[in-house]
Amino acid sequence: MARLASTMTWISRTLSGLLVLVAAFALALTLFALGGAFGFYPVVIGSEFTVADMASITVARGTLFLGAATALLTLSTRTAAAEARDDAQASRAAERALLDITFDKNLPANWSTDVGFARVTVVNHGPAMAQHVVVTLERIEPHNPMLDAKYKVPNGPFRSGTQVLPSSLQWKGHDKKRNLEIVCDVNPQAREYFDVLDCVWQDSLPWALFWVDEWREAFDLDFNFEGKQPPSPLVLNTEYSLHISASASNADRIERVFTLKSVATEPHFDFWPA
Repeated sequence: MARLASTMTWISRTLSGLLVLVAAFALALTLFALGGAFGFYPVVIGSEFTVADMASITVARGTLFLGAATALLTLSTRTAAAEARDDAQASRAAERALLDITFDKNLPANWSTDVGFARVTVVNHGPAMAQHVVVTLERIEPHNPMLDAKYKVPNGPFRSGTQVLPSSLQWKGHDKKRNLEIVCDVNPQAREYFDVLDCVWQDSLPWALFWVDEWREAFDLDFNFEGKQPPSPLVLNTEYSLHISASASNADRIERVFTLKSVATEPHFDFWPA
């Protein structure tokens, strides 16, 4: 971008110099014609100058000058407009963030088979702070296990989960309640972590808890409900595709896909970028 701006500045200065050169050339020709018309050099290329000849030459040179000046001014104006546009684009780019969602199984902050959790990392590669970052679990394919989860209503029947996706994921270390505003900003070249799920192996079966902010709503629970999230049953040897997006007020939305799978052998669960 800086190299392009420097090139455009050089072109603009060159065009301005050419305009001055054409003006000087036209003025010199006009003075030469005037001198010939008034007898300072009676013969030019074998013929005598007259006032009519001087007028014709002056008109021709004036037309040449006006045409060249108009062309050069047009080019100069376009160059200046291009410079202004490039400067505006550079200014906007400097105010934008550039997000990415990553997962590294070797990082304890992302993955643990002992505790049984998976988190994703949101990285800001842009020059500006990412403002109001929101990470969302968009959907789970081929089937959302939360729909098969059951919640036992006290002194009542079991209640099945309902579809609440897409729903934002919980920012690590921030227990978000829906009546509280928690704003996540990510500095340039910095990162933040977002909880995706917990894995539970119980009664020889795989279960998962998806840490979306609306898990209470999935079971028609009050947002002040302090109990545990009902676990969602997983089907052994089935690969679940979790579509996760990240957005910010000054960054383009991105989406990545991660795969969850459970097997009968230890460590029972696996999670990786698709």
